[in-house]
Amino acid sequence: MAIPKYREIYEDLKGKITKGIYIKGRKMPGEIDLAKIYNVSRITSRQALSLLEKEGYVIRKRKLGTIVNNLKKDNTPFLKLRHLGFVLVDVDPGADYYIWEITAAEEWLSKNNIILSVTTLKTSELLQNKPPILLQNETVQGFILDGFVQNFHCNYIERLGRPFLVEGNVAIDKKYPQIRFDIKKIVETAMDLLFDINPKKPILLLVEPFKFHYTREIYQSYSSYLIKKRKGSIILQTCESDNGYAGMKNLLARGYKKFSLITTDRIVRGVLALYKEMGFSSVENPIVVLGNEKRISEWEKQQIYLAPLNAEYITLKAVEFFKEIFEDSVQNIHKDLRVDIKPPDFSGEGDKVEDIKQNIVWKERKFRREKSSILKK
Repeated sequence: MAIPKYREIYEDLKGKITKGIYIKGRKMPGEIDLAKIYNVSRITSRQALSLLEKEGYVIRKRKLGTIVNNLKKDNTPFLKLRHLGFVLVDVDPGADYYIWEITAAEEWLSKNNIILSVTTLKTSELLQNKPPILLQNETVQGFILDGFVQNFHCNYIERLGRPFLVEGNVAIDKKYPQIRFDIKKIVETAMDLLFDINPKKPILLLVEPFKFHYTREIYQSYSSYLIKKRKGSIILQTCESDNGYAGMKNLLARGYKKFSLITTDRIVRGVLALYKEMGFSSVENPIVVLGNEKRISEWEKQQIYLAPLNAEYITLKAVEFFKEIFEDSVQNIHKDLRVDIKPPDFSGEGDKVEDIKQNIVWKERKFRREKSSILKK
């Protein structure tokens, strides 16, 4: 079967680009000139240029013409990401965390002229060989996975032959690319801070049940720190995410009066309610909260130190890194994100806030002196 004429022209032009006859970053003949050079119709020359553009060898811009694209060392083109799939595994896409991160991703990608398509993936349906339609869409160039991702899901996505990145603190094999919060370093920084501003007092840990992987990571980091530094006993209490009040009450039933606390965004509201009821001060018994600051009220921010594990932040980093994976052919990316711990926020007004501010001002100064030792993003 004869090779179509536009394909012959495409191969010839590609050869000239890879050999440097047409120089990267420079203008090359357009469809009118190519039609004359090869003695073909403009339709044929346009087809050849369209194929070159699709494969990344040229960029065609109105008023500027056809520009030769940069090539890698192996003379293959840098591909451009145009369509990204976001896959939520075994989660409710209506949950606030996922709404925040998807919105952030859409805004960033739209500025870079990249389409974002979102779908949910249920393990039960995948086991029945009923994957979501988005995974079968050939225009989607790759995927970011979030939620309760397991090796099984990664293996399935890998077989699709398109690049992917797992977002979040889930336990998967190191062979799969992943971006996550560096919980170990963040917890260590929080404990250094608490022992500094509240020395010789025990640090209590109040977290959600261990069915969440990140909860196990928090506990492992907390216990390892205490064992390594020999700075006290492990004091742990788990509770349901909406019942920090009861969980804190169980901790206090053990007789603790002077202490520091590490907890999470979903629990802190109940903790502070019990603090108020018991007459406890967040100055004398400081709290570090790990979590998304959007879940924390302004009044709560005035009482706590915050390690902001924000959905928007990790998702923006995820789409940036995925773009790098796709366009630069970077393999096996593993990125651990660190965050600064924010001191209590006194931007509000009123006597109550002013009183708290006066009580804690010396600790704020000490915190600033030590801030250089707190891990940067």
